[in-house]
Amino acid sequence: MSPEVFEALNDVLQRKLNTQQQPHLHQPSFSQSSEQLSLKTDQNPPEIDAPVTVSESDSSETESSENLDSKTKRKKVRKIGSSIMRSASVLAQTLKSCEENKEKRHQQVMELEQRRLQIEETRNEVNRKGITDLVAAMTNLSGAIQSLIANHYDQT
Repeated sequence: MSPEVFEALNDVLQRKLNTQQQPHLHQPSFSQSSEQLSLKTDQNPPEIDAPVTVSESDSSETESSENLDSKTKRKKVRKIGSSIMRSASVLAQTLKSCEENKEKRHQQVMELEQRRLQIEETRNEVNRKGITDLVAAMTNLSGAIQSLIANHYDQT
C-alpha cells in the first residue's frame, strides 16, 4: 500500500474514531498527530453531568447548544466527507498508476518474448546454413577425391 493511501485512510479513520468517542464533547481541532490520538484513546473521556433543573433560560441555552452541536456535526461530516473524497482520489490515482505499471511490465515481457523468438529463429537459420555449407563442402571433397582417384588410375 502506498504511503499516501495509508495516510489518507488513517486520517479518515482517526476522524471517525474521534466522532464516535466524543459525541457529546465539542470536537477539538483535527490536526492531531497519531501519537496524540493514541494518548487520547487511552484516557477515558470526562463525564458531563446533566443539568438538574431546566428553566426558560436553560432551554434557550439548550437550543443554542443544539444549534451549535448541529453546526459542528455538519462541519465534522463535511471534513470526513472531504477526507473520504481525498482518500478515494489518492486510492484511484494509486490504482491507475499500478495498472499503468502492470501494462508497461506486460508490454516489456511481450517485447522480450518477441526478441527471444527472433534470436531463436536466427540461431536456427544459422544452424541450417551451417549444415547446408557442410554438406556442400563434403560434396566438393567427395568430388575432389573421386577425380584424384580417377587421375591416379589414368596414369597407371
